[in-house]
Amino acid sequence: MEYLILLLVIFLIYLFIKSNRRKSHINPNYDSPRSEIEIPNIEVKVSTGYNNINDFNYPPIKRFKENDWVINPSSSFELTLQNINQNVAQEVRSLLGDNELYGYRKVDRLVELFSQNNIIVKEIEDYKDKYKLKYFSKIEELENTSIEWKKSYAADKVDLLEEFREQALEEIYERPNVDLIKLFELEPKDITIDDELIKEYGFENLRTYLKFYDKPDKIRTFPKDHYLRSKFDELEKLNLAERGYNLPQKDILETLTLKELNKIAQHPEKEFKRKRQAIEYILTGPNLNELIGKNISMRELFKLRPLPEKYLHINLSEIANSWSYTYVVVELFENTYRNAYYFDRNKKEDKDYIKGYKINYRRNEIHCNCCKEHSEKTYTKNNLPNYPLHIGCSCFIETIYDFD
Repeated sequence: MEYLILLLVIFLIYLFIKSNRRKSHINPNYDSPRSEIEIPNIEVKVSTGYNNINDFNYPPIKRFKENDWVINPSSSFELTLQNINQNVAQEVRSLLGDNELYGYRKVDRLVELFSQNNIIVKEIEDYKDKYKLKYFSKIEELENTSIEWKKSYAADKVDLLEEFREQALEEIYERPNVDLIKLFELEPKDITIDDELIKEYGFENLRTYLKFYDKPDKIRTFPKDHYLRSKFDELEKLNLAERGYNLPQKDILETLTLKELNKIAQHPEKEFKRKRQAIEYILTGPNLNELIGKNISMRELFKLRPLPEKYLHINLSEIANSWSYTYVVVELFENTYRNAYYFDRNKKEDKDYIKGYKINYRRNEIHCNCCKEHSEKTYTKNNLPNYPLHIGCSCFIETIYDFD
C-alpha cells in the first residue's frame, strides 16, 4: 500500500512539473514580474546562463572609421565609439567586462574615460538626430498655443515649461528610462571645455571641486573619518581649497551654532540669545587663538579657493552641465551594452527545444510606446526583433521552451 502511495505522489509531481510554466530572462540583474504567457502545452524554465560577464566574449573591437571603433562586433546591438584611438576603445571594453567594478563605481569610471577622451557614441548621436528636434519643436508648439504661457511671468513659465517638457517626451516613440531632458538640453557646445582642468588637476579632484563650487564661500567641516576628508586634503595640496588655519576667525565662528558659541564664550553673567552678539564677545576677548583652537579643530575646516587666474575664462557651470550630460550618455551606453551582452550570450546557447521569446516591458514611470507594442506579441526563435529594441531599452527577454 505504501509503495502505491509513493508511486501516486511521484506521478502527481510529474504532472505538476509538466504543466507548470516558468520563465527566464536574458539579464540576471533584473527581477522578472509575475506574468503568464498564455500558450498551451508550453513549459518555460530558467536557463543556466553564465556566471560572469567575461564568460562570453565578443570578437575583438573593430575599426569602423579612422577613429571610430565598434566595441561589440556581431552583437545584436553594435555600439560605436567615436573620436578615440584603439587603446582607449579597448580600455572602455575592458572596463565594461570588469566584474570587480560595478554599479555607480563603474559608471563613474566610464564618465571619467568619456570626459578625458571626449568620447562620442554614434548610436546615441543617431538617437538624438531622430528625436531631439521633435522634442524642441513640440515644446515650441505648446508655448505658442498656450494662452496661459503668453500671460505668465517668469516663475510661472518655469512651472509650465516642466509640463511642456513632459508632454514633449511622451510623444517620443523610443523612450529609454533616463533623463532625456539632460540629454537634449545639456549637450555641450564644446566637448573639450574641461580638457585643461582635467589635465591640470585630474578628473576626480575636479569632480569634487565642481560638487561644491556653487557655494565657494561656505566653510565645510570634514572630520578625519568623513569620506570627503581625503578628497579635500588633496584639494588643499592642489591649492583648490584652504584649511581652517588660514581662514578668518569671524568666518569660522559663523559656522557654529548658538549653543556652540555660548560654550566657547563662557560669559560669566549671561547666555547669548543671538549669534552675532556671541561672536562679537568672543572676538574681543583675550587669548582668542587659544580659545578657538581649544574648541575647534582647524584641520577639519575647509573652504574652496577660486581657480587660478589663467583658468578664470572657463565657465564651471558649463562643465557641470557637460558632465551631467555625460552621465546620461554613459547610462544609455552601459545599459545598452549590458542588455545586448546578456541577450547575445544566451542566444548563443539556443537549443532545439526553444520555441520562442516574449519581450517583457519593464513598466515604470516612463512610458515607451516602442517597448509596449513589442511586449504585446510573442515571437518565434527565428523572427525575434533586434534587441535591445532601442538605445537604453530596459526590457528583458523571456525564453519560451517546449519540451514536448
